[in-house]
Amino acid sequence: MLTKSYEAIYCHNKAHINTDECGAPEFFTGGAKLVTLEGVNGKINPDSLSKKILHSFSSRPHEQKPGCISITQATECGTIYTVQELTEIHKIAMEHNLPIHMDGARFANSLVALNCSPADITWKTGIDVLSFGATKNGAICAEAIVFFNHKYAENFDYTLKRSGQLTSKSRFFSCQFLAYLHQDLWLKNAAHANFMAKQLAQVFLKHNIEIIYPVESNELFVKFSSKCATYLRQNNCGFYEWGAPEEKLYRFVTSFFTSIANITELDACLSMLNTHKF
Repeated sequence: MLTKSYEAIYCHNKAHINTDECGAPEFFTGGAKLVTLEGVNGKINPDSLSKKILHSFSSRPHEQKPGCISITQATECGTIYTVQELTEIHKIAMEHNLPIHMDGARFANSLVALNCSPADITWKTGIDVLSFGATKNGAICAEAIVFFNHKYAENFDYTLKRSGQLTSKSRFFSCQFLAYLHQDLWLKNAAHANFMAKQLAQVFLKHNIEIIYPVESNELFVKFSSKCATYLRQNNCGFYEWGAPEEKLYRFVTSFFTSIANITELDACLSMLNTHKF
């Protein structure tokens, strides 16, 4: 809705839309190109963004025209854009008249970590459209799209229908939002997940396991040996291999359902592992 087929979408090179959507953004935009940017801890570097946009405009019509900026909140590294960081990106967007999309699959986790209102990190910092995710915070296949700038919602019903979506067919999934938002359940779920991540981080630090990125939401990225990974899996510890096998990088994700008992069990496994000197 924000981007024409001959335009570019600026995002971090680790953004979910770049690494995990099987080309869906390019497909549904009819050819718009994802232009990826570097940045520490999964966050777009404002200077790099500004330079890339200016270069694209100067290369008209050879490079694709700047179309929009997409921010992942929380990022794929588990880090969180602050209000100041979002404001800096908004200033660049304003200079070039570009809309901003926020991929908020973990929006609740970032919100409770920043201890601010939803408005503070969305429309007040220039976000035009929010992909409001509930699936990673307790719901089943429930996602919402929030248009703060209503001009981008025009004809959205056509886009939904063309992509196989229809409000009447998704009402049983969508009604989860009534319970999700009631009495701030979504924030309580996210706060619990974030707290469990902090507890898990303490366990890793206790066992001298390297944590790659700051633990700001409910994701942890750690490095340990392949023998350690095998041992943990054999003892029913679930986690993800992240990147190439030789990197020995693994992702742990906590949730609304993670318990202290889960953390204690992992701690016990790591203690046993150290005893065997793997």
